[in-house]
Parts: sequence; C-alpha cells; structure tokens
Amino acid sequence: MSAVCLPQPNIFRFFGVHPALGRDFLPEEDGGDGQRVAILSHELWMRRLGGDPAIIGRKLLLSGDAIQ
Repeated sequence: MSAVCLPQPNIFRFFGVHPALGRDFLPEEDGGDGQRVAILSHELWMRRLGGDPAIIGRKLLLSGDAIQ
C-alpha cells in the first residue's frame, strides 16, 4: 500500500528542493479544482513502476484515483 498526502503546492520550494525528474506543483493545481497531479517518492517509482522515466506525464491509479 502506498501513502497519499495532499501537500501545499509550494512545499518543495519552501524546503529548497526540486524533483529529480519532472516538475514541481503549479499554483493552479492547488485547491482541488485543478487537474490532479502527483509527485512520486523514489521508492514508489522504483518499486511499483520499475524506475521507468517514461511514466512522467502519464496517468496512474493511486489509491483508486486516476492522477497524472
């Protein structure tokens, strides 16, 4: 089972870190009305997706929800 959390969209900028691949959350993705997106942990990416970099931008089922 994978944990899903709903962080503030500026969480990575706040801590001064950047995703290793892909992008950070966009301001318009905050508030629940925008497109649902996810940033995966390295462990989840390796374990569930085999470390495939082509996963970026594709839709996934996470906790039963389709998320890009």
